[in-house]
Formats: sequence, structure tokens, C-alpha cells
Amino acid sequence: MHNIDSSQMKYPSQNDKQRTRNDLVNNEKFEYYLNYIKQHRNAESRIEYAIQLCNQSKSIDLTSLAMCFQKDIIPIVEYFLSNIIIVQNTFELLAKIIHNDIIITSQTVTFIRKMISLYENNKDVIKNIADILIVLATQNSKLLNNARIASHLVHIMTKHEQNADVSAKCCTILWLMAKDSMTNELRDHQSKILSTLLNILQNHPDNSDLFTKVCFAFLPFVFEKSTVDYLVQFNLVRYFTIGLQQHNDNRPAIKAALAVLSELFKLDERCVMRFLCSRSNDGTLLDSMEILNKIFDRFKNYVDIARGILTLLKSMSSYDDAIDEMISTKIDESLLYEIKRFHSENDDVTQTCEHIMTRIRQRKSNS
Repeated sequence: MHNIDSSQMKYPSQNDKQRTRNDLVNNEKFEYYLNYIKQHRNAESRIEYAIQLCNQSKSIDLTSLAMCFQKDIIPIVEYFLSNIIIVQNTFELLAKIIHNDIIITSQTVTFIRKMISLYENNKDVIKNIADILIVLATQNSKLLNNARIASHLVHIMTKHEQNADVSAKCCTILWLMAKDSMTNELRDHQSKILSTLLNILQNHPDNSDLFTKVCFAFLPFVFEKSTVDYLVQFNLVRYFTIGLQQHNDNRPAIKAALAVLSELFKLDERCVMRFLCSRSNDGTLLDSMEILNKIFDRFKNYVDIARGILTLLKSMSSYDDAIDEMISTKIDESLLYEIKRFHSENDDVTQTCEHIMTRIRQRKSNS
């Protein structure tokens, strides 16, 4: 074994440094790094170099790393939180073991929360943190909610709303935290969250993936009464309508927008009116029904898109003004007819089509 002595760790020569790298990266066990790090826990330059080599090693036992990370690595690293190299390499190590149940604890979340505050301006560190939080939220969203990390997440979303990658990751975390239950902390920050989501939509109008993730982040808030009032006030429905038109060639984006709009329409007629009267950024009135026609024409063979459109129309069919719009655009003779024809073998689709057509016929007969 090629040992590292104190002088090599603090002032390694180029030859020794390269030889040490070659030996450790390919051959050494995690226990060797751990013992050295613990032995020199107060020497920043040595910790920095050892953490780097440990991270680069191809033969590290990840199970051993996971078992020791909270008890041994975190306490040492917390002495050097201003050292970006130590922090970055620590998070890269954490990313390798984050799927291990051993590491999914409140201590890990507390450590991450501390890092958010210290490195909120560093996009690379924030991206690493966000990737780890996505895994944590996927496996145990209650852990993040109990740690009250929502306020930190909102702060990061606001600070980096111009950055599409950071915004997309934060939207995913937000959705994972909120999709099963809405916490009081999320409710407390609801206005700021909705405002930030709106800004993200405005800042990245051409990004289909980000639009999709904003829709998912927004969906859990739909069922909150104050959300609808906020939507009406700031006409957020308009941005989802524009998104349907802008991203009409992207299936995930379409499905996400249809899902959000459908839920909103069930809750409040004002949202339906916003949809029917939406204008583009240049002030042009959007033909909402024509947007739906074009979407189906592009994805007519996909039953999930057909269902999404029908769910939207069915949620509108409770309102007479919406039915009048369907009548004036002859949607029963065009879109509904085409959906029913292309998916005639699907009872669910045909029954929903017939339900909406019946509502249209009833409205016509009463006019």
C-alpha cells in the first residue's frame, strides 16, 4: 500500500501526487481514506485532497461509505463548509449513496439544508443539492416536509428563476413534496410559490420540459381555495393556454397542461372564461378550441391525449357559456366526432364524447 504522509497531503510534489492518485483511485479501500480523514480531521488541505481522491476512486465500497457518511464524514466536513472543493466532492460522494436507505435520515436533510443557505448563489452546488433532494423526496417526502425545507426551496426557486435547469429541478422537488399532502409550510408560502412559477413560465416560454414540470408543481395547489382566487387575479390560466399552443408538439407538456386546466375548470367558471378569452403575448385572441383541434390532429393516435382533451371539455360542459362556445365552433361536428371515430373501440372515450355531445344537444334545444 502506498501510504500518504503529512507532507504529501499538505504539500505533495507533482510526482508523488500523481502516484498517490493512481494508487488510491484504483486500489484503495474506503476504510483507508476514512482513517486518514479522521486522523487529520483538523487539516483542511489534507481533508480536501483526501475527499477528492476518495470521490475519484473507482473501487470505493459504497455500502461502507453510506454506513460512515453521517457518523464520520459529515462532522468533519462541517468544519470546512467554506471550502468549495470539499463541499462539492462531499455532495458527489453523497449522490453515489443517496439511494441507500441508511442515508435517508433527518441528519442528512439537516446537513443539506445548511448547505443551501451557504451556497445559494452557487448554481453548480445548488444543482447537486437539488438532484439529491429529488431522490430524497421520491423515497421519503415526509422527511423533507418535517425538516421544513420548503422555505429554502422557495428561496432558491426565486433566486434562480432565470436558470432553467435549477428551476426544473426545484419544480420536481416541489411536486414530490406536495403531491400526497399539502403541508402548512407549503400553504404559508403558497403566494410566493405561485408567483415564482408564473415568473418561470414567463422567463422560459420555449422550454417544453420546464413547462411540463411547472404544471406538475402547480397541480397540488389547484385544490386550495386561495389558489383559484390568485389565478383569477393574475390570470395564470392564460399562461397554461399559451403553453398549450406553444408546446403543441410535445406530448408530456400537453398532458400536463390539460390536467391542470381540467382541475381548475371543475373548481371555478372564471377559469373557463379565462381560457376562452386568453390572449397571446402580442395581444391576439387565442382560439382555444382550435388549439385543441390542432393538438388532437397531431396526436390523434394517442388515446391519452384524447382522454386529456375530453376531460378538459367535460369539465367545461357544466357551464352554459362554455357550451355556447362549443356550439359556435361546431366542436361536436369536428373535434368530438374525430375523437369518437379514431377511438371507437375505447368505451371510456366514446362514452365521454357522447356525454359532452348530449350536453350540447340539450343546450341547443333550450336556446
